[in-house]
Amino acid sequence: MRISATYTPTVRLLFSATNQIRWVTRANLVLYGFFSGVPVLLLLYHWFTGKLGTEQLLGLPSWAVLAAIAVFAPIFFNWLSYRQIAANLKSNPSANGPQTLNFSETGVEVIGDGADVSVDWKNIVRVCERGAFLLAFFSKDCAYVVPKQLLSEAEIDQIKAWYSAAA
Repeated sequence: MRISATYTPTVRLLFSATNQIRWVTRANLVLYGFFSGVPVLLLLYHWFTGKLGTEQLLGLPSWAVLAAIAVFAPIFFNWLSYRQIAANLKSNPSANGPQTLNFSETGVEVIGDGADVSVDWKNIVRVCERGAFLLAFFSKDCAYVVPKQLLSEAEIDQIKAWYSAAA
């Protein structure tokens, strides 16, 4: 038995998939936690100690600088991610054409223009659903993505069963 899903990657689709992958990988959680969480914690510290309007950073009130960092960091990281995806699609002809992912008892096969990769289930780190995607991670931070709209619930359950059986 084989389950196939074919789609043509777009910047929007891959950006959406990247956002789903981002929230299940430790490195990204640490990155966002540091650049957004630390400024928020410092703001709270300044507020509770009564120093909120008294200290200056870069010639501005410290609260303004910390708030700007907390807000700007996620926006900046998303902008960089979007730019990188767009540049990769533009410069990589094999990523511009239709991608077919074949799932079977033995693993995952990815077929596209100039790409043909087969990965056994034992080399897949995890399979999960996030948002509108089924993700098959081949490393801690990288995954093959399939829009769930291309698969039925029964097919998703079968893919997960194949993965579980091999784990």
